[in-house]
Amino acid sequence: MVSGSFGGAELHFHAQVRKHRFQRAQRQHHVLHLAGVTHDAETPDLAGEIAQAGADPKSAVFYNRVKGEVEQAIAAIGLPAAYYFRPSLLTGPRAEHRPWEKIGIAVGKLIAPLLIGALRKYRPIHADTVAAAMVYVADHDVAAGVIESDAIARFEALGS
Repeated sequence: MVSGSFGGAELHFHAQVRKHRFQRAQRQHHVLHLAGVTHDAETPDLAGEIAQAGADPKSAVFYNRVKGEVEQAIAAIGLPAAYYFRPSLLTGPRAEHRPWEKIGIAVGKLIAPLLIGALRKYRPIHADTVAAAMVYVADHDVAAGVIESDAIARFEALGS
């Protein structure tokens, strides 16, 4: 434990840790509650969760780790068909002002042509494309599981 002259920094650090723990619990609670409701419904056909490219419960990146943990928890519920959509950087209109995200989108669009093969799944993708792919998956016989961003784009194209 840090003591004395670092008191203010220590309090700030502990507040940040508590904030992250709360955010993780809050995200997981809402998603898992919805998944549980879906599981308990009379005729649950499928459930879809929008995760993120790179979702992994062992990730060093907090957001990716939380998304991976949520995917694991949903899988443990035992839904008949669960789809984990993992879009890359989402583009399209947003209500919030996110300047760093706008910079990331601009850079992503510049380098997108270079992202080929296994890297294709990291190209920025429009939110409408993700929505259209979710509709396509709901209406067609698609194997349950993870759907990476490049596959999302293909499903959207099939539905057009």
